[in-house]
Amino acid sequence: MLTRVEWQCTADVRVRDAEALLKARRWSAAYYLAGYAVECGLKACVVVYVKRNADLVFREKKYMYREPLVIEQIEAGRKFIDELDQYVPVRAAFWLKASEDSGWYRYVASEQVTAQKIRAAYGEVARASRNIQDPNFALFRVKVLGIGDPLAKAALDVYRRFSRRVPTRVRAGEFGTLGAEGVYLYPPPAATART
Repeated sequence: MLTRVEWQCTADVRVRDAEALLKARRWSAAYYLAGYAVECGLKACVVVYVKRNADLVFREKKYMYREPLVIEQIEAGRKFIDELDQYVPVRAAFWLKASEDSGWYRYVASEQVTAQKIRAAYGEVARASRNIQDPNFALFRVKVLGIGDPLAKAALDVYRRFSRRVPTRVRAGEFGTLGAEGVYLYPPPAATART
């Protein structure tokens, strides 16, 4: 699940996109993106509610949707990583499903991601997403990390230990500081492979 801040950043990016479309007199597209910005803002509120009321929200686990990670998502992710790497050097990239109640999220780690630059990093994520225009790519499934993050360190460790076997899938177990139901690691980006 994306965090409140991540949803707010996505909403901010969509508002700026809508403003640009308004200036270009593209009314329908601006209206659509403004609505999506509102949706992202509401999702930020939902995240707060779910955290406060998790026992109530997740009481009936049998109704939770279990989604697989499919090849189209993996391929769209590869295109996205290649595009993003042109603007933000990507050191590690992977999909992770943290628990049976969560979905798959694409994590991207870079040395340029810091607490002070998180909004700028999500701006670059949005730009890369627009550039690839792939229907199998979902912007809200992207999380950016600094390379000091435990999840990024875990991915870099797999690159070091198993470089000949990446891309690879890791089944249930601990990954970084999370219990992971599954992890799919992309091959190391070119910059990482050289270091």
